[in-house]
Amino acid sequence: MAATMFVRHEVADYGAWRSVYDSVEGLRQQHGCTSAEVSVDASNKNDVFVVHRFPTLEQAQGFAGSDALREAMQKAGVTGPRGSNSRSRSSRSRPIGGAPTRGASSARAL
Repeated sequence: MAATMFVRHEVADYGAWRSVYDSVEGLRQQHGCTSAEVSVDASNKNDVFVVHRFPTLEQAQGFAGSDALREAMQKAGVTGPRGSNSRSRSSRSRPIGGAPTRGASSARAL
C-alpha cells in the first residue's frame, strides 16, 4: 500500500537547506520516493513543510530512518524537531497552510 510522509522542519537558512535537499535526490530515489512537494510558511521561510510519497510504507520508513538522511538534515541546518508521519493512502490527510516554493513539483522525485 502506498505511503505519504509529512515532515515539518525549522531550518536555520532556507537557501542552505534547499541546496542540501536538492543534492540528495538520489537518496530519495534509492528509497523509491515517487513524488514530493516543498512548502514554506508565508511569514517564515525557515519553517519548511515537505510531503514525500512512496509505493510502500516500508520504503518510507527506510528513507526516514536512514543514516544518510540524518546526516543530510544536520548538514542542511535543520534546527527544529524532526516531525514526520507516514500514512497509508487510505488515511485522511489534514490541510496545511503555506505557499509552495518555486521549483516544487508533485511530479518530481525526491
